[in-house]
Amino acid sequence: MSPANTPLLMLPGMMCDARLFLPQIGALSAGRSVMVPEISGKDSIAALAAQALDQAPPRFALAGLSMGGIVAMEMLHQQPDRIAGLALMNTNPRAELPEVREGRQAQIDAARRGGMMALMAERMFPLYSRGPDAGITDIAARMARDLGPDVFVRQSLALRDRQDRSRTLRESRLPTLILGGMQDRLCPPERHHFMAALMPHARLVMLDDAAHLTTLERADETCAALKDWLEEL
Repeated sequence: MSPANTPLLMLPGMMCDARLFLPQIGALSAGRSVMVPEISGKDSIAALAAQALDQAPPRFALAGLSMGGIVAMEMLHQQPDRIAGLALMNTNPRAELPEVREGRQAQIDAARRGGMMALMAERMFPLYSRGPDAGITDIAARMARDLGPDVFVRQSLALRDRQDRSRTLRESRLPTLILGGMQDRLCPPERHHFMAALMPHARLVMLDDAAHLTTLERADETCAALKDWLEEL
């Protein structure tokens, strides 16, 4: 298989699905298989990574955003020889901070009581773009509603208990793109600079006027960065 035809797996963030990547699927699928594996059925990052690997072709390029990037790093930890290149977008290689861990249970309890959408509307949707963006909020709300509270609980547990994968990144020599938004408050710029320091061969792209969901908020720039990365494989 030539690099131009290497399949691409794209892993979405928490409470997101393939709709997160619609601009990129359209831009990158000419002559290349683009797949979005399901990462909602398990309550640990290790199990989600193993499930995605089971769905993947023998060798592939791998891109993940936010929680999808965390699962991608775990896939790299589990089976590095199957991955042709890595794109980490708006994500974080570190384990959950203690103060964030402490807040997870209250969010889980709220979701189980039927308050998931209200919680996300208050705490999460406003952080997805750099300012109010009805289009992005509408897409995010539809994805979250379709996935539902059980997925929210499983993904919250997976994120809470995840392992630090900084060493995995430090040991990798794969063609790597690290992409983030300068206004991202969920995965701020310093996390992306930290990953770039772990992987000095990687290309770091920080997008101005962008927050957490760069694939939607800065779709054209994200597509261009991914195309350049894929050409390196």
